[in-house]
Amino acid sequence: MPELYARHRGQFSVSAWSGNPKALTKDERETVDSVIEFYGGKSSDWLSNLTHREAPWKEARGGLRAGDRGNAEITQAAMAEYYGSLG
Repeated sequence: MPELYARHRGQFSVSAWSGNPKALTKDERETVDSVIEFYGGKSSDWLSNLTHREAPWKEARGGLRAGDRGNAEITQAAMAEYYGSLG
């Protein structure tokens, strides 16, 4: 999500966001609450290191070296396959 990345780039915490939480379904809200409960206290470095070790990130980066900038999309299919297999 380039737009989301650009909006929060360089920040080490996100204290404000736009959106309407009332527009979420009950299931969506429960998912968001679960994610916040588990990951909410983690540092930005911890979260970045975690995601950069996972298959969807590595696959999207292809042969790029550490520190090289990439712009390949991490697809929803790649995320569904990877995270779906963890459960």
